[in-house]
Formats: sequence, structure tokens, C-alpha cells
Amino acid sequence: MNPSPTRTQAQKEAEALLMLRVASGDKQAIVELYDKFGGLIFLVAHQWQQTNPKTDPERAVEEVFVVLWREAKNYDPQMALETVAIRTARRYLQATYPGPNNATARQTALAKGREETAKLNSGLRGHGRSVWELWSRFYQFLTAERL
Repeated sequence: MNPSPTRTQAQKEAEALLMLRVASGDKQAIVELYDKFGGLIFLVAHQWQQTNPKTDPERAVEEVFVVLWREAKNYDPQMALETVAIRTARRYLQATYPGPNNATARQTALAKGREETAKLNSGLRGHGRSVWELWSRFYQFLTAERL
């Protein structure tokens, strides 16, 4: 896994401490983790729903947080916690709601998702906008084969 070059040492330490607290069962740490990444994981699941309508984004968020909690003891502080959250969500979604095998359907869903992301991004401000911008950058680099 590639480390994130833009994170400061303080951010790495804060994320590592948060995951240590999560691993130890600190309920407040789990709430903090959810507050930080619940919306982002929901967005990932919602986009996945574009290629697989059976996807349940709310359930996906719950299940991904269970995985993050169980795997918190294995967290590598060199990896940005956002990246870990997104990858965990994608792995859960791939295993639970496999996407269509039709390349045309994947390409159509990818284009539709980009349009929706741009539309929603244009109306957001503040923190919500930065979450969408992060998701947009991540989503733009997905290929149809990865969906």
C-alpha cells in the first residue's frame, strides 16, 4: 500500500491514535471514526448502487464500520485513514454486491456517476464539498474493469 504524501506527521499520529482507541473498544473513538468517514462510505456505496441496484448503502456503512473496528489493530499509520475506509468499503461491496459483468453497463454507470458527482459537487459548500471533491478524485480514476 502506498503512503499518502500530503499527510503531516501529526495527522498520521492522530489517525494511529484514533485506530488504537477503536481497537481497544473505545466507543467515543468509534463515534469519531463514523463522524469522519460515515458520509464518505455512504457515497461510495451509493455510487456502487448505480451498477448494482440491490446494493443497500445504509447496510454497507454498518458492515464496513464493523470491518474497520475488527481490523483496527492492523492499521498501518503510513496509509491515510480515508484510503483505508474507501478500500474497505469497496472490498465489502465487491464481495457482497458483485457488479454486472457487462462492460457497456459498467461504462454507462461510470458516466452517470461522474455526471451525478459533478452536479452534487456544484451545490455543496464547506466540509461537504471537500468530501465530494475527495470522492470525485477517487471516482475519476476508477476504470470500468474495477467497477
